[in-house]
Amino acid sequence: MTMFTSPITGGTVSAKLTSPTYSLTKTSSPQNNAVTHLVTSLGGTQTDVVVHSADVSFSHRYIWPAIMKLVGAFKTDEVPVGHLTRWPTNRWIVATKKGTLCTPSGYADIVIETVVTVPAGAPSYGPQNIAAALSAHIGLLNADSDEIYASIVNSINPL
Repeated sequence: MTMFTSPITGGTVSAKLTSPTYSLTKTSSPQNNAVTHLVTSLGGTQTDVVVHSADVSFSHRYIWPAIMKLVGAFKTDEVPVGHLTRWPTNRWIVATKKGTLCTPSGYADIVIETVVTVPAGAPSYGPQNIAAALSAHIGLLNADSDEIYASIVNSINPL
C-alpha cells in the first residue's frame, strides 16, 4: 500500500487557495509504524505559502498501531452483545504540520490531526462501517473547508 501519493489535491478555500496541489517527498520517520512526507512544491494559486524548509515545517505523517489489538475467541454463550463501552481499540493518525508566522518574524507550527479509533474486531465484522465513517469524515472536511477556515481566522463559532 502506498500512502500519500504525490501530488495531492487540496481543498479550495475561497479567495485564498485556488486548485491547490502539493508535491510530496518521502523522508525518514522516527517511528517504525509511521511514514512521513514533506511538502516540497506547490501548485495552483497559493500566495505567500511556503514549502517545507529547515525553518518552516510542512509535512504529513501517517501513524498506525505498532501492535494490533485483536478480539479473542469466544464460546457461543459468551459472545459480548449490546453497546460495548470497554473494548480494545486500535488508533491510526493522519497528521499535518505547517509552520506559520505568528509575529512579523516568529514561526510556530499549526498541527491538524485526524485520529481514527477502531474497535478491535471491526475490520472483520464491520468493514463497511469503517468505510462509511471515513468517507463521511473526509467528505465533511472537504465540503466545509471554507467554513472551517473562516471560523478559525475570524475566531467565531460557526453555529
